[in-house]
Amino acid sequence: MSSESFSHPQQLKSHKWYRPQYRIPKTFVDDLQVYNYKMFSKVSTCLFLITVFSLPIIFDLLRIYVLNNNNYIFLFLILNLVSYGFSFGWLMIEDAKKFINSGAWAIYLFVASQTVSTILFAIFIKTSPLFYEQVGNKIELTNAGYALSSFIQSITGLVTIFIILFFSKQLASRIGNTLLYNVLLVAIVIIISLLIIFQVTTVFNFINDAIGTKKSANQTEIEKSLSTISGKIGLFIMVVIIAPLLEELATRHSIFILSRYRWLGFFISSFYFAWMHVRLAGDIQNIFSYLDFSLSLSLIFIFSRENVTYSFVIHLINNLISYTVLVAT
Repeated sequence: MSSESFSHPQQLKSHKWYRPQYRIPKTFVDDLQVYNYKMFSKVSTCLFLITVFSLPIIFDLLRIYVLNNNNYIFLFLILNLVSYGFSFGWLMIEDAKKFINSGAWAIYLFVASQTVSTILFAIFIKTSPLFYEQVGNKIELTNAGYALSSFIQSITGLVTIFIILFFSKQLASRIGNTLLYNVLLVAIVIIISLLIIFQVTTVFNFINDAIGTKKSANQTEIEKSLSTISGKIGLFIMVVIIAPLLEELATRHSIFILSRYRWLGFFISSFYFAWMHVRLAGDIQNIFSYLDFSLSLSLIFIFSRENVTYSFVIHLINNLISYTVLVAT
């Protein structure tokens, strides 16, 4: 036995912190797709961290705080795509089959989907003043504009989910069989998780109140979308049906694999999810409004043996509750 093996009790003890001791029971569903953190090389992980996490955040900070002008948003969208393209190309060259089959490519398809929907929306709103209005020195979306935005995001999101699950068959099988055969376990995890999320949210709401955080631009847009029937329908499809699955595939399942290390994945995944909700509008100060939920979902993902089904369903139920409350008020 090699001297580097972890068979020695003292060595096992020193590495115990890295291995979660409290996780849901293992079932046959977990054998349908073995979640392997060492699936890709360390070079791939470094490229991922640079091109998907570090550079896009630097680009956002430059746009928001240095240029301070949203007119450059399309330039930075292109820069982001180029940045993402480097590690995407590298992973395809390293092992395209593994990259696609594992579902690790979800984060790249998610970003591509967002970019396509942004470009399509920009093209559509220029065709008619029905979708925007001049308010002082600003151009703001009308109710029809918000409805159109939800519709375009829904279409691109559905297409993206279909592509991911169609080609990542093991991932699709694990999600489907978890919902089919582990329904009782899923229900128990949902109940416990929602209670924990409520407590975590309470703490973060206290922090937000203490630092004087205002309502995020993302939340404001969501509320404006509810002013019309078409907006309510479009928002329901996007926020309750599409976003939970697409965002969990990208920001949990994919990012954890590509981060190579469980707790590095926890940090990257949690921050990325919160960041993407505030980056376009530039109201970075509102990141705490999303960080609590993101941290909770990342912990749930680890607790559920890296089975994205659990975080997806909890995400869906949370969004459904929030949507219902907004519509009712």
